[in-house]
Amino acid sequence: GGPSYNWIDITGTGTNAGITEDDENVGPFNIGFVFPFYGDTFTTFRICSNGWISFTSAWTSFFNETLPNPSEPYNLIAPFWTDLNPSDSGAIYYDTTRQDTLIIEFHNVPDWGGSGYYTFEIILTKQGKFIYQYNSMTGILNYATTGIQNKDGTIGLNIAYNTPYIHDGLAVKIYNTQQWLSVNPKNDTITAGESTGVVIGFNTQELDTANYYATLHLKSNDIYHPDTIIPIRLKVLRDTIEVEEMPLVPKTFFIAQNHPNPFIGTTVIEYGIPNAAAVTINIYNILGQKVATLVNENKKAGFYTVKWNGKNGMGKKVATGIYFYRLDTHEYTATKKMYLIR
Repeated sequence: GGPSYNWIDITGTGTNAGITEDDENVGPFNIGFVFPFYGDTFTTFRICSNGWISFTSAWTSFFNETLPNPSEPYNLIAPFWTDLNPSDSGAIYYDTTRQDTLIIEFHNVPDWGGSGYYTFEIILTKQGKFIYQYNSMTGILNYATTGIQNKDGTIGLNIAYNTPYIHDGLAVKIYNTQQWLSVNPKNDTITAGESTGVVIGFNTQELDTANYYATLHLKSNDIYHPDTIIPIRLKVLRDTIEVEEMPLVPKTFFIAQNHPNPFIGTTVIEYGIPNAAAVTINIYNILGQKVATLVNENKKAGFYTVKWNGKNGMGKKVATGIYFYRLDTHEYTATKKMYLIR
């Protein structure tokens, strides 16, 4: 189910990178466009003789590691990171003449000791996608790293590490699956009681017919629900697009302080359920006696409000004083105090 193998030979059209030594790193060279990578953008790249390129790293490391790795090389694109030796034979080319596409080809480069010869390439596109293609891979194939990692080695994608994964005619395509969703603005400031608009955009270009999922986090200084989770599902059909509206979901259980407090007539209590649960909210007097039940039912995940009018379960008004309200589920219990004034 992966991408189709479609080898592009650039030995006759590309530029020789000029790598003639073992463990050599050359560059920077112009990409020809702005390439997005792990939240940053780059316009130049470097080539290491040991089967990888980077947007920033001048390392010459031949000892491959699993990814992500906290050490160099950073901003790494590694189709076949191992101890290669182009000083013996072979060559490395790059081609920036194709519109919005960069190609780097390792052509018939041997490993250290000459036990194998390897021809493979990296294809980068302006859309932030890249493809590894393997044309002729003879020799040791289970001592190399295939993957990527970010600018400090904290995030990466380890496709293969010291395992026989690579073979002739293989294509590997890597791209950011979240590019179909955009949010504008990404941050804003509003005063109490006001509201603002947020535009969520969906881009289905180059998406296959399938369901796509994302999680939108609304973070704020709201002390009761500082991180509101908004799940999103995009269903791409052959001729139509469906966007499913899904309820807001709190990150954790909570019950907020009632408002107004103190109150005379009616007060409002807000609470949140991060997953489906049996929920009860009871009112108790200062002696611990149950006065009223506000909620006693199964609830789906979401934000809720309930009101109390200062009456007991028989519909009679209760006296001025201090009361407690308690949220109970099988996972969470919380109690808060409120003041009723007659």
